[in-house]
Amino acid sequence: MEQLLQFFILLPLLGFIVSLFFANKNENAIAAISIATVGIQLVSVVFFSTTWIGSGSPILDSKHFTFYKEGNVEIFIDLFFDKITAVFAVVGSLITFLVAIFSRFYLHRDSGYKRFFNTLLLFFFAYSVVIFSGNFETLFIGWEFLGITSFLLIIFYR
Repeated sequence: MEQLLQFFILLPLLGFIVSLFFANKNENAIAAISIATVGIQLVSVVFFSTTWIGSGSPILDSKHFTFYKEGNVEIFIDLFFDKITAVFAVVGSLITFLVAIFSRFYLHRDSGYKRFFNTLLLFFFAYSVVIFSGNFETLFIGWEFLGITSFLLIIFYR
């Protein structure tokens, strides 16, 4: 079950990468990729959380990738899941899903349509990293991405 935590980080990143390959004028495909990515994340988080609660709600903590190791210092990606993470993951996925659906129609024929959805997916990726972070280093990486992407979303209309 711990190995499934990386799915919640990689799915928004994969949606972002896929959306980069579509042309600016292909609004339907860009919106569909964004809505599908966030929708799959929402359904997956709800299903995972209910399964996790049904199995007794054990705290999940998994170390995935080591960046640096020397002596007593080790910097690595750590993913963590508990009751608070479950609540924030469901609420964050739901809000991002609703924003993506609303923006599909609100930004129709806007010149920055693709830029907005790419930034939204990158923001959702950063949010997922922050929510599922299990150590300070992982939290810091997600927080920096979250700061940059939230700034880009705030200044969307210059």
